Amino acid sequence: MKYGKLLAAGLTAAASLWVSAASAAVLDTVKQRGILNCGTDNTAPGFGYLNTKTGKMEGLDVDFCRAMAAAVLGDAAKVNFVVVTDKSRFNALQTGQVDVVFAHTTVKPVRESAIGIDFLPISFYDGTGVMVKVASGVKSVAELDGATICTTQGSGTESTLAGTIRQRGFKNTKVLTFENLEKLFGALEGGRCNAMSTDKSALAAWRGNSAKPADYVILPETLDKSPFAGFVAANNSRWRNLLRWMTYALFQAELGHYVGEYRR
Repeated sequence: MKYGKLLAAGLTAAASLWVSAASAAVLDTVKQRGILNCGTDNTAPGFGYLNTKTGKMEGLDVDFCRAMAAAVLGDAAKVNFVVVTDKSRFNALQTGQVDVVFAHTTVKPVRESAIGIDFLPISFYDGTGVMVKVASGVKSVAELDGATICTTQGSGTESTLAGTIRQRGFKNTKVLTFENLEKLFGALEGGRCNAMSTDKSALAAWRGNSAKPADYVILPETLDKSPFAGFVAANNSRWRNLLRWMTYALFQAELGHYVGEYRR
């Protein structure tokens, strides 16, 4: 998504229809602060990633953070990116470190009920996959019995892997977890893991950005569906509705962009 001055103005105008009804507990705090604290990753290329060449955050989740700042504060630059991990993202919201989180998070009903969050509209559809080194000769997940599979701490992939291991009757497979995707890929690259498992988009990004992409292969199986969405604290329907409708506005703007390109 690209958010120029016209889109920012449109979002601000749309937000004005909702601001008067939004929760004072969050909205007034954000407006008084003058900055939106938005939780996102900085190790997920394509979603939330710190570009070391430019020193700037980039990706789909980062763009959502900027768009929400434009909607609520009238300026896409009025956003403070708070780096969160799969493990820390929910706690960051519950403790007030962030106002909203966009961090390639899979929508799961149990998360809303057990953690106390409300998901915003789904913005990306993904699936859990597995990547190995080509040199391993592994062609399928079925060949990973006895392997060490790594993923990120606090991610939904942990439970997905546990279910896969149980369903396939693996007896000697181990699971190791790491703080973030950068360390996860480093573990595969360095030989601590025989395979890494996370969302296929992240696997493709890390494979593509590696020094030798041809050294890695993403296995054909998709272990679980992963619809991504941002989220806010539960029991704050007006703040949720404000950001929810801003998300829909972004969808509409993106659709309008492609329709315009098609008609040219």
